[in-house]
Amino acid sequence: MFENVREDIRQAVTWHAVPLVRRWLGPRAEAAASIILSPEAQVVLIYRLQAWLRRRGIPLLPNLCRRLTMLLAGVSIGDRVEIGPGLLLNHGHVVIDGTTRIGPFCSIAPFVTIGLNTGGCLPRWADHRAVRLHRDGREDPRAGNGRRQRAHRRERGGHLGRAGERDGGGRAGAGHRA
Repeated sequence: MFENVREDIRQAVTWHAVPLVRRWLGPRAEAAASIILSPEAQVVLIYRLQAWLRRRGIPLLPNLCRRLTMLLAGVSIGDRVEIGPGLLLNHGHVVIDGTTRIGPFCSIAPFVTIGLNTGGCLPRWADHRAVRLHRDGREDPRAGNGRRQRAHRRERGGHLGRAGERDGGGRAGAGHRA
């Protein structure tokens, strides 16, 4: 657990940097300031506490942790979610639920929902992934390691496709305007 927390803090300090605090008080003070000033960094640490409490079989407290993450940043991370070290939530409004595994060093942007697929498959997200919302928030489960995952709604016919695909000879990824 503590290795995960160490990497989470490292990612939070990178994303939510406070250079003035670093210059005046040093890198440890910057880490503390990044955590204090960023609700998203707090949410990741509270999720780690939630997972630790759940593994220990402590009742009620994991549910309170989940409610606190919803209150702080609008982030809901379920009980059966496994997340590797270095999770970065750029902003709030994220739902990760169901039986879901997310690899290390993933960045999740706002308004993204992962998991709770009614199709019965287990969502597994590769390492070093950046999950972004692009128009309708649909994810591409085939994106691999180190790639940004983006998807959008095509403008003609409402067909959903991956970013960068061609729609019958038009611009890449955007489709034709009707």
